[in-house]
Amino acid sequence: MRIMIVDDEAMIRDSLAHLPVWHSMGCEIVAAACNGQEALEYIPRTRPDVIITDIRMPVMDGMELAEKVRALYPSISVIFVTAFGDFEYARHAIKLGVADFITKPVQTEEVTLAVDLLKQGVRQWNQDNRLREEKCLQVLFAGESPEPEDPAYAELLGKELLLMSVEVDNIELLHHTGKPVSMLALREMVCCMLKYHPFPYWTYLEPKGIGVLLIAHEHSPGELKHAGSRLAREIVAAAEGSFGHTVSIGISDCLTSPGELKNARKANRECLDYRMLLGKGSIVSSDVIGFLERKRMEIEAERMRELAVILRQGEDAAIRDFLRSVYREMLSKGLNKSQVQRYASMLVIEAGNILNEYMPAKGQEPMEDVHKSLLSYDTLKDLMTYLERVLSQTAEYCRTGENHAAARVLRGVTKYLETHYQGEITLTSLAQHLHMNHSYLSRLIKKETGRNFRDLLWEYRIEASKALLKQSDMKSYEAAYQVGFKDPAHYSQLFKKTVGVTPTEYRESMLAK
Repeated sequence: MRIMIVDDEAMIRDSLAHLPVWHSMGCEIVAAACNGQEALEYIPRTRPDVIITDIRMPVMDGMELAEKVRALYPSISVIFVTAFGDFEYARHAIKLGVADFITKPVQTEEVTLAVDLLKQGVRQWNQDNRLREEKCLQVLFAGESPEPEDPAYAELLGKELLLMSVEVDNIELLHHTGKPVSMLALREMVCCMLKYHPFPYWTYLEPKGIGVLLIAHEHSPGELKHAGSRLAREIVAAAEGSFGHTVSIGISDCLTSPGELKNARKANRECLDYRMLLGKGSIVSSDVIGFLERKRMEIEAERMRELAVILRQGEDAAIRDFLRSVYREMLSKGLNKSQVQRYASMLVIEAGNILNEYMPAKGQEPMEDVHKSLLSYDTLKDLMTYLERVLSQTAEYCRTGENHAAARVLRGVTKYLETHYQGEITLTSLAQHLHMNHSYLSRLIKKETGRNFRDLLWEYRIEASKALLKQSDMKSYEAAYQVGFKDPAHYSQLFKKTVGVTPTEYRESMLAK
């Protein structure tokens, strides 16, 4: 327990500060001040748990000091040291929450007993308080109302509130790697810091961290949000050193009713999703979500086609450049965690489709494992590193299975022609359908068939028109329109060039048979 001594008489101040029993009691004297004003200036730097103070002092007396401590640092206990004649007067300080009174001349046994009883009382009070606070919060988070006579609930009514969610970064991965993570240790670290902030607070455990509820008081109107942001920065800065892991924090808007806590908790989860973009140790407030949401990225098919080309080329440097571009775009668009995961999933699905073209046996099960893994990452940087490994491995498989790919692509071209030949199709629309670069597809078709896509399309349409001419009395120009030609004269020229006779001569020869 950390103790501050406040007395304008140097002899009494020094005597109390140097009592030999402090060490054996587990106490430390962190400051000694000559008046209340000096004591207030020392508190932020020394962070005492208990202040033992005289009542009558110049500049600022003990009564005023106790009042200000109650307003600014409600978790700090105050013990008055008073002359016998002041005792009745000091009794009025009970309303200020003064913990105990010690009479002058000060006896060592009386001081140590007061501090020891305070330690025991604070410990039990903390345990009891936490239980009733968590019970009240469980009801509120469920969207229900606690009993009106619940004293914990009464503490929240009519007060401005601020909810903070403190989560350990990448906690799933920490569990998988066997690194210990203690939520109780995190809670104690945060509580030690909260003692020296000017607001009452509640804490509660969450699956991935802890929650903090700050409660405004009449002495600090309009300061709650600012105090919460300052506290969040201090927690993030201290966590990696004293707790051993980085944390990120979501901060709600200021609330005017306990009934808003359920939605505030949900909003904080959405805040923490943006850690995917901002990285470990992020602080995200609800009031910036709207801005980030307006900048969310529309996932475009062009990105998928670009990835397909890169994977087929099999160049690791191109993969790195592509992912750097994706990383910058995600940051500029302001995607949250779920949106980033959807984008990453689309990249993985596209990689699986490409892999299936080259090595069908490897196109399914490995990608299912990849999907599970990518959902465990909390930061964008770690996710992109993982994606680079996955895409580089896919490119390697594509290089290995390249001999099988051309035949699969050509089967895709044939299937597309079978179902779309009557419409206005182009090499570009075919490439989009196959998620391929149109230039690469054009070269592949030429290499494997000796013809370009336009020739393949015309040949397929000619074959389809031959079936119509044989099986009906359809005019040649009607057959031309039916199979997708827009110019009957052009159709007739191509038909004769391909078949050796005009459409009319072909039908007559078929009828003659």
